[in-house]
Amino acid sequence: MTIPQEPEKPETEETKENAMHWIEFRKTWQGTTDPETEAAAAPPERVAWLRRRIAWRDFLETAVALLLAPFFAWFGWLSWTREQWPAFGFSALLVAAVIYIPWRLWRERRKLPKADPRRPVKDYLRAERDAMRAQAELLESVWWWYLSPLAVGVIGLYVSIRGLVWQSLAYAAVVLAMYLAIGTANRVAARAQFRTAVGEIDEQLAQLENGTREG
Repeated sequence: MTIPQEPEKPETEETKENAMHWIEFRKTWQGTTDPETEAAAAPPERVAWLRRRIAWRDFLETAVALLLAPFFAWFGWLSWTREQWPAFGFSALLVAAVIYIPWRLWRERRKLPKADPRRPVKDYLRAERDAMRAQAELLESVWWWYLSPLAVGVIGLYVSIRGLVWQSLAYAAVVLAMYLAIGTANRVAARAQFRTAVGEIDEQLAQLENGTREG
């Protein structure tokens, strides 16, 4: 679930060329080269990088869900036929969780704005900022909507099968430690990447506002 840390990348000819293409795109936004458009000509590179990472993360989460949902559904049906009600309940919880997670990611990804030459630049940047903030909040709240249902489901399912023995306690401890690490990593990513991107876009908007007042 974690967004990896962005590696330091040296400036290359390809980077310069991409930057020039973006500048030219912004200059033709709404068919004008006014100061407002030129000031927004170079959005934070972090945003484009994060968009790619979001798409890749969501693809992986969806692929995992497509693999796990049928397995947990089959196990739930098996538990139902054997009248193993605790195992059935935890299997149903896991099926619901692995379906809900990619849906939640898809819903938040839809907030990312699409470039539209008819849209004012500042409106586009505000929408981009709001989408980055939503992604940060998604990672910061990962404990309750992502980790908790899965932790309860896998631990409960294991205990319902093996019983309350020391192996079950050891399994629960390993799962909780792993989930604690995942949750912490997501909070760090939210602060280091998405909150930073929000701040960078806020700086751009401030520059645009200053340029508008001076003009």
